[in-house]
Amino acid sequence: MLTEQDEDALKVLRHSTAHLMAWAVQELFPEAKFAFGPDVENGFYYDILVDKPFTPEDLERIEARMKDLARQKLPFTKRIMSREDARRYFAERNIEADIQLSYGATEAKAPDIVDVVVDITETGRALRAAGLRVIDTILTSFTELVANPAAYADPEKRHAMEQIHTLLQGVLEARGQVLVKLNVEAANLDAVIGVLPSMKSPTVNELFGGRGYAVETVVPKSRINILIPALSDEHLELQRMVRN
Repeated sequence: MLTEQDEDALKVLRHSTAHLMAWAVQELFPEAKFAFGPDVENGFYYDILVDKPFTPEDLERIEARMKDLARQKLPFTKRIMSREDARRYFAERNIEADIQLSYGATEAKAPDIVDVVVDITETGRALRAAGLRVIDTILTSFTELVANPAAYADPEKRHAMEQIHTLLQGVLEARGQVLVKLNVEAANLDAVIGVLPSMKSPTVNELFGGRGYAVETVVPKSRINILIPALSDEHLELQRMVRN
């Protein structure tokens, strides 16, 4: 594990921050294409090709997104593979390869400099944007929530940890869900309940003046495009649909 006392700490920090910047740019500007982006003596940089130059407002958005990503405490790991191990890896897959060390954005070096690259990527979006094809996954990493045993033994601290776990679990479970709200005439209420594929019983409240009912439920995001036509087929009036 690298600490701030290590000689290479600042260099690694700058290099990792360059990747953080590239991640933010890729999310905000999917059309962006990356070239070289190493750390330098006074910071870091990336050569980026975009349709039009970044404006001051764009730079503020990029910086804000970088701060959001940094607050997620995402792990930065490095796996060192010897040239011999790399040659063996490709030989086992019947791929002829000349193994060379790479510095900077590896995806920008194919096909003019190299034929294949080994890179660390979150989604593979930058590789695909560069026209590359993923032939295999060498290593898959994942995020873990860990606690210090001594801190976890403290009831007050353990309660705070469990609250954090609850929040994270809620976010993970909500990723594939959509909140649906609609107003329904009383005569059509049973038909609506029969169509909605709710995870739990829908919430139903009578509208002011007895003019119908407000129905609210959570459905799988994968079924929302089927649900809307199904409700339409029942000749129901949708007041609004809120997507999360």
